[in-house]
Amino acid sequence: MTNFFNWSFFFINIGSLGSVTILVYIQDNLGREWGYDTCACAILMGLVVFLLGTKPYRFKKLVGSPLTQIAAMFVAAWKKRHLELPSDLSLLFNIDDVTEG
Repeated sequence: MTNFFNWSFFFINIGSLGSVTILVYIQDNLGREWGYDTCACAILMGLVVFLLGTKPYRFKKLVGSPLTQIAAMFVAAWKKRHLELPSDLSLLFNIDDVTEG
């Protein structure tokens, strides 16, 4: 998952660099149509690569509305706000949940 994030962040930054250098050159010398077409193609390619890369990194299948899950997390955190932390911090993470998916 770290490699996926690193590569995606790298290409986001390359896209930013290209948009202020190469794209301006294309629009000035070839025309605005070429600039817009280049942007559209780059966005479509990025979307395809992103969608192809996300499936292997999904640990759990989604169940129900994501907003319900987020609200349940906030309610659980609020109810448990006065609990003391265990002395062994490895008890805070349940590895069985990750290996099931």
